[in-house]
Amino acid sequence: MKSLRLSPIALAGILLLGVVLSLLAVRLNLFGMGSLSANLLGEAPSAPTNLVVNTLTETSASFGWDADASASEYRVYHNSTDSQPGSYTAVSSPAHSITYASGASNYIWITSVSSGAEGDAYSFCLRHPGAGGMMLPCE
Repeated sequence: MKSLRLSPIALAGILLLGVVLSLLAVRLNLFGMGSLSANLLGEAPSAPTNLVVNTLTETSASFGWDADASASEYRVYHNSTDSQPGSYTAVSSPAHSITYASGASNYIWITSVSSGAEGDAYSFCLRHPGAGGMMLPCE
């Protein structure tokens, strides 16, 4: 088995490239562009924050969350059980609506996607007990 040998010049070039990329990430972070530096380095975005439920009915809900400047899309997963489904709805803006059966539990996960990397999920569960009831957190 042959071993790979790099010349001192090649090693110095690799180290210099690493330093330049690190400095670029720090510089972008100093100017409030942390999400962009994470995007350039291929890191997944953080979970969406500050969910607001805009409308609630017995069979539908619409909600929004804070936009992430690095996100190219958001993925909204919706299921009637607490296991995250494999399928999702891709949305380009930080808002979405769902429909459901009256009295059903609704487990929802929202993720941000940047450069193909999917971030952690913001998850919540809502349940409407039926006519005249109010939306409740799932237990």
